[in-house]
Amino acid sequence: MVFVVLMIPVFALIDLGPVLFNLSTANALSAKGARAAAIYLPNGISTCETDVLNSIGNVGLLMADWNVSTSSNCGLDPSDAIVPGEPVTVSIEVNYHPMFWGQWLGDPWTLVVSTTDQGR
Repeated sequence: MVFVVLMIPVFALIDLGPVLFNLSTANALSAKGARAAAIYLPNGISTCETDVLNSIGNVGLLMADWNVSTSSNCGLDPSDAIVPGEPVTVSIEVNYHPMFWGQWLGDPWTLVVSTTDQGR
């Protein structure tokens, strides 16, 4: 019985570590994407959203898949610019698939991290 009680914190850490890593990584990546959106200058070829995706890159999260979304003023038109002082938001939705606690708490765990920056 004592062994079972002592193993509960260990099993909790099995899912807690990757969740904290994924949140920390998503937070850094959303800030990086928001900064890229804030300094985006239209050039007729690339778009604000592609600049955001290029700045974030293709990062592997632990046992998770993720999606990036931008605010409506950072779209797919290569001639649109972010007005200086206008807020632009980049959100990253992380769908974490827990190893241990998913069978009791559901799978996936959805976490959303957003960062807002102002156009430059």
